[in-house]
Amino acid sequence: MRRSALAVVPLCLLLASCASIMKGGREELRVETGEQKATVTVFDENNAVMYSGEAPATIPLNTGDGYFGSKDYTVKITPEGQREQVVAVPTSLSWWYLLGNVFNAGLGYFLVDPTTGAMWTLDRNLITTAPGPSAEG
Repeated sequence: MRRSALAVVPLCLLLASCASIMKGGREELRVETGEQKATVTVFDENNAVMYSGEAPATIPLNTGDGYFGSKDYTVKITPEGQREQVVAVPTSLSWWYLLGNVFNAGLGYFLVDPTTGAMWTLDRNLITTAPGPSAEG
């Protein structure tokens, strides 16, 4: 019994809860506009359109951009007859990345999570809008 327990400990340490296991490299961003009809467009930091459609929307977005690179987004919400609203959605280091890799000797810190993008998390997962001024005023 003692030998099998000793064999499991290194395996648990190697597979400690890293961000890739717990959350992956994609997250969903939810955009809600209440009763209003609105067009939603999501751009990445290079101004490439990642999503274009109607609200409400649940949009899957990559959090990483290459080895150790993060992705930031800009969301433009245009309710019918009202001014466009622009919301920044940056990324930051995930707590799963910071704390989850403590026991795996750097495998998650330097190889797995930076490669999958799971080391990053969206700073916000929900955008809600309220009626604003009209586009004419």
